[in-house]
Amino acid sequence: MQGMARPHGLVIAGLVGASAVTGVASADDTQANPPNASREGVLVGAGFDVGGAARGVLAQLDGRLGWMVTPRLGVFGAAVVGSGVGWEMSRYHVEGAGLRAWLSDTWFIGGRIGWAHTAARDEDEREDRTRRASGLGYLVEAGAEGVVVGPRAAGVGIDVHLGVLRTGEFRGVFLGVGASYY
Repeated sequence: MQGMARPHGLVIAGLVGASAVTGVASADDTQANPPNASREGVLVGAGFDVGGAARGVLAQLDGRLGWMVTPRLGVFGAAVVGSGVGWEMSRYHVEGAGLRAWLSDTWFIGGRIGWAHTAARDEDEREDRTRRASGLGYLVEAGAEGVVVGPRAAGVGIDVHLGVLRTGEFRGVFLGVGASYY
Protein backbone atom coordinates (compact mmCIF):
# COMPACT_ATOMS: atom_id res chain seq x y z
CA MET A 1 0.00 0.00 0.00
CA GLN A 2 3.01 2.23 -0.30
CA GLY A 3 2.34 5.31 -2.46
CA MET A 4 -1.44 5.01 -2.11
CA ALA A 5 -3.53 7.50 -0.14
CA ARG A 6 -5.30 5.86 2.78
CA PRO A 7 -8.11 7.95 4.19
CA HIS A 8 -8.23 7.59 7.97
CA GLY A 9 -11.59 9.21 8.39
CA LEU A 10 -14.83 10.11 6.77
CA VAL A 11 -15.10 11.41 3.20
CA ILE A 12 -17.80 14.03 2.87
CA ALA A 13 -19.05 15.45 -0.43
CA GLY A 14 -19.72 19.18 -0.16
CA LEU A 15 -22.27 21.42 -1.83
CA VAL A 16 -20.02 22.21 -4.77
CA GLY A 17 -18.32 18.85 -5.08
CA ALA A 18 -15.48 19.57 -2.67
CA SER A 19 -14.37 16.81 -0.36
CA ALA A 20 -12.48 16.62 2.87
CA VAL A 21 -10.39 13.61 3.80
CA THR A 22 -8.84 13.42 7.20
CA GLY A 23 -5.53 11.81 6.49
CA VAL A 24 -3.54 11.94 3.25
CA ALA A 25 -5.17 13.57 0.19
CA SER A 26 -4.53 12.49 -3.38
CA ALA A 27 -3.29 14.89 -6.08
CA ASP A 28 -6.80 15.00 -7.61
CA ASP A 29 -8.32 16.14 -4.29
CA THR A 30 -5.87 19.01 -3.86
CA GLN A 31 -6.46 20.26 -7.40
CA ALA A 32 -10.26 20.28 -6.98
CA ASN A 33 -10.16 21.97 -3.56
CA PRO A 34 -6.66 23.33 -2.90
CA PRO A 35 -5.93 23.45 0.83
CA ASN A 36 -6.47 27.04 1.98
CA ALA A 37 -5.29 28.36 -1.39
CA SER A 38 -7.95 31.02 -1.75
CA ARG A 39 -8.73 32.11 1.83
CA GLU A 40 -6.54 35.20 1.91
CA GLY A 41 -7.06 38.94 2.13
CA VAL A 42 -10.49 40.56 2.14
CA LEU A 43 -13.50 38.53 3.28
CA VAL A 44 -16.97 39.50 2.05
CA GLY A 45 -19.87 37.22 2.85
CA ALA A 46 -23.63 36.91 3.21
CA GLY A 47 -26.08 34.26 4.32
CA PHE A 48 -29.75 33.36 4.57
CA ASP A 49 -31.10 31.32 7.48
CA VAL A 50 -34.43 29.81 8.50
CA GLY A 51 -35.20 28.16 11.79
CA GLY A 52 -37.33 27.81 14.83
CA ALA A 53 -37.83 29.76 18.01
CA ALA A 54 -39.73 28.99 21.20
CA ARG A 55 -42.81 30.81 19.85
CA GLY A 56 -42.65 30.38 16.09
CA VAL A 57 -40.27 30.45 13.16
CA LEU A 58 -37.50 32.84 12.13
CA ALA A 59 -35.89 34.02 8.89
CA GLN A 60 -32.76 36.15 8.79
CA LEU A 61 -30.08 37.64 6.57
CA ASP A 62 -26.51 38.24 7.65
CA GLY A 63 -23.58 40.09 6.16
CA ARG A 64 -19.82 39.99 6.83
CA LEU A 65 -16.96 42.29 5.84
CA GLY A 66 -13.48 41.66 7.17
CA TRP A 67 -10.05 40.14 6.70
CA MET A 68 -8.53 36.66 6.64
CA VAL A 69 -5.85 36.85 9.35
CA THR A 70 -4.55 33.41 8.36
CA PRO A 71 -5.93 30.95 5.78
CA ARG A 72 -7.91 29.32 8.63
CA LEU A 73 -9.03 32.38 10.63
CA GLY A 74 -11.17 35.31 9.50
CA VAL A 75 -12.31 38.34 11.53
CA PHE A 76 -15.08 40.65 10.39
CA GLY A 77 -17.69 43.25 11.14
CA ALA A 78 -21.14 41.68 11.02
CA ALA A 79 -24.81 42.59 10.74
CA VAL A 80 -27.75 40.23 11.20
CA VAL A 81 -31.33 41.27 10.39
CA GLY A 82 -34.27 38.96 10.99
CA SER A 83 -37.89 38.44 11.81
CA GLY A 84 -39.80 35.89 13.83
CA VAL A 85 -43.39 34.91 13.09
CA GLY A 86 -45.61 32.90 15.39
CA TRP A 87 -47.42 33.66 18.62
CA GLU A 88 -45.31 36.76 18.80
CA MET A 89 -44.09 38.83 15.88
CA SER A 90 -40.51 40.01 16.40
CA ARG A 91 -38.01 41.98 14.37
CA TYR A 92 -34.39 42.08 15.37
CA HIS A 93 -30.99 43.19 14.23
CA VAL A 94 -27.50 42.75 15.65
CA GLU A 95 -24.46 44.80 14.71
CA GLY A 96 -21.06 43.70 15.96
CA ALA A 97 -17.96 41.68 15.23
CA GLY A 98 -17.31 38.05 14.50
CA LEU A 99 -14.82 35.39 13.60
CA ARG A 100 -14.80 32.17 11.65
CA ALA A 101 -12.18 29.45 12.21
CA TRP A 102 -11.68 26.46 9.91
CA LEU A 103 -10.96 23.16 11.63
CA SER A 104 -10.05 21.64 8.24
CA ASP A 105 -10.28 22.77 4.63
CA THR A 106 -14.05 22.17 4.79
CA TRP A 107 -15.34 22.35 8.39
CA PHE A 108 -15.65 25.62 10.32
CA ILE A 109 -16.99 27.11 13.53
CA GLY A 110 -17.83 30.76 14.00
CA GLY A 111 -19.63 33.36 15.97
CA ARG A 112 -20.75 36.95 16.14
CA ILE A 113 -21.33 39.17 19.14
CA GLY A 114 -22.74 42.67 19.21
CA TRP A 115 -25.48 45.04 20.26
CA ALA A 116 -28.97 43.68 19.58
CA HIS A 117 -32.23 45.55 19.07
CA THR A 118 -35.54 43.70 19.26
CA ALA A 119 -39.11 44.89 18.67
CA ALA A 120 -41.87 42.41 19.58
CA ARG A 121 -45.66 42.53 19.45
CA ASP A 122 -48.18 39.88 20.45
CA GLU A 123 -50.23 38.89 17.38
CA ASP A 124 -53.49 38.52 19.31
CA GLU A 125 -53.40 42.03 20.79
CA ARG A 126 -55.78 44.43 19.09
CA GLU A 127 -53.81 47.46 20.19
CA ASP A 128 -50.42 48.12 18.70
CA ARG A 129 -48.25 47.66 21.78
CA THR A 130 -44.69 47.05 20.72
CA ARG A 131 -42.08 46.04 23.28
CA ARG A 132 -38.59 47.22 22.46
CA ALA A 133 -35.39 45.89 23.99
CA SER A 134 -31.67 46.39 23.45
CA GLY A 135 -28.76 44.43 24.82
CA LEU A 136 -26.08 41.93 24.07
CA GLY A 137 -26.79 39.59 21.15
CA TYR A 138 -24.87 36.64 19.81
CA LEU A 139 -24.88 33.98 17.12
CA VAL A 140 -22.84 30.74 17.19
CA GLU A 141 -22.57 28.45 14.16
CA ALA A 142 -20.81 25.41 12.72
CA GLY A 143 -20.82 24.23 9.14
CA ALA A 144 -19.10 22.98 6.01
CA GLU A 145 -17.76 25.09 3.14
CA GLY A 146 -16.52 24.22 -0.32
CA VAL A 147 -14.28 26.75 -2.08
CA VAL A 148 -14.20 27.25 -5.83
CA VAL A 149 -10.98 28.95 -6.92
CA GLY A 150 -11.45 31.50 -9.68
CA PRO A 151 -9.12 33.63 -11.77
CA ARG A 152 -6.22 35.35 -9.97
CA ALA A 153 -6.55 32.84 -7.11
CA ALA A 154 -9.70 34.55 -5.79
CA GLY A 155 -12.10 32.11 -4.21
CA VAL A 156 -15.81 31.85 -3.59
CA GLY A 157 -16.91 29.68 -0.69
CA ILE A 158 -20.40 28.17 -0.54
CA ASP A 159 -21.43 26.90 2.88
CA VAL A 160 -24.18 25.17 4.80
CA HIS A 161 -24.36 25.95 8.52
CA LEU A 162 -26.35 25.27 11.67
CA GLY A 163 -26.46 27.68 14.60
CA VAL A 164 -28.10 29.35 17.57
CA LEU A 165 -29.06 32.99 18.00
CA ARG A 166 -29.99 35.22 20.91
CA THR A 167 -31.07 38.86 20.65
CA GLY A 168 -32.35 40.06 23.99
CA GLU A 169 -35.59 38.17 24.61
CA PHE A 170 -35.58 36.40 21.22
CA ARG A 171 -33.85 33.01 20.91
CA GLY A 172 -33.75 30.53 18.06
CA VAL A 173 -31.93 27.78 16.20
CA PHE A 174 -31.37 27.93 12.46
CA LEU A 175 -30.12 26.20 9.35
CA GLY A 176 -28.72 28.32 6.56
CA VAL A 177 -26.66 28.73 3.44
CA GLY A 178 -24.02 31.34 2.75
CA ALA A 179 -21.46 32.55 0.28
CA SER A 180 -18.11 34.24 0.89
CA TYR A 181 -15.59 35.88 -1.39
CA TYR A 182 -11.92 35.69 -0.43
